Amino acid sequence: MSRRGRQVSWGVVVCASVFIAGYLVKYGPVAYGTSGERVAPAVTAPPAPPTPERGYPPPSPGPAASEPAPTPSAQPAAPTQPIAGPIVIAPKPASAQPSREPSPEPPPTRPIPENAPRIKFAQTEFDFGSTFQDEKVTHEYVFENAGKSPLKIENVNTNCGCTAGKPPTGEIAPGEKSRISVTFASGRMRDRVTKHIYVTTNDPANPRTTLTITGTVKVEVDVVPTGIYFGILRAGQTVERSVVIKPVEARPFKILEVKSSDPAIHVSQPVAAGKPEPEGSYRITMTIGPLAEAKRISGNVTLRTDLAHQKEIVVTVYGRVAAAPAAAEVQQEAPSGPPAKP
Repeated sequence: MSRRGRQVSWGVVVCASVFIAGYLVKYGPVAYGTSGERVAPAVTAPPAPPTPERGYPPPSPGPAASEPAPTPSAQPAAPTQPIAGPIVIAPKPASAQPSREPSPEPPPTRPIPENAPRIKFAQTEFDFGSTFQDEKVTHEYVFENAGKSPLKIENVNTNCGCTAGKPPTGEIAPGEKSRISVTFASGRMRDRVTKHIYVTTNDPANPRTTLTITGTVKVEVDVVPTGIYFGILRAGQTVERSVVIKPVEARPFKILEVKSSDPAIHVSQPVAAGKPEPEGSYRITMTIGPLAEAKRISGNVTLRTDLAHQKEIVVTVYGRVAAAPAAAEVQQEAPSGPPAKP
């Protein structure tokens, strides 16, 4: 390519670059709206071809170059279309939207008759303070029929077998008072306890009333562990386990008697536990075996003490002796083939 041809090519590239850059500066924000959605640019008249600059020769005129160019005033103005904005989706009218079923209304409450019975307790909660294991606490909840017709106690139940409620017999006349007796048995519980009693009546405004009894169950001695599991023993095996009985408030006590409910459980006499147990603690050793036959062991070891509240301490013992494996019969295989020659 000649030098003149290269100059013409570079001129065309420079003119095209200037044209594209100017177009993007002028129409870029229009072509891409502020919402980020692409919109159609406005239609305008095509720009005039760039004038030759820096001494580049103008392109050779074509056949139509001899015709006089029309004046700008004689050219009709190109119609300009409005700039397309972001697409807006109009909401559907209420009639076109799918109908939703209304939420069901709550059932109407029945009016309470003016002459209905009404139960009113003086107190529904009672704290007995503290008690010891294996002791019982009894309390009476006083109530009144504040209605205008006879009140009937239909049922009294509890959330634990350690608590029992005794309802009054017969109906309670309007204005009359009565009481429900509740007994709590501490058993082997300890620390803070809370029990509930549920009273069902014919009061339409309050058909079920919850009563609460709470308190702390204390112990004079601790037994560690409270129960012993010997596991599975083999026939002829002997296993020993021990428990420690220690005072809680460092008060000395004596163990007067130790006995077992199962003859397979052998119990030693109590001895001083020694360090690191507290002073005044006892240790008792229990032994199972050796036993020749398979059997299940389940019994209690009872300790009788001179304590004021825990006069008896019960330790549960259980385990199992497995049957001995059958003796394997040794069989000698006969030699195969002819007997060996001497």
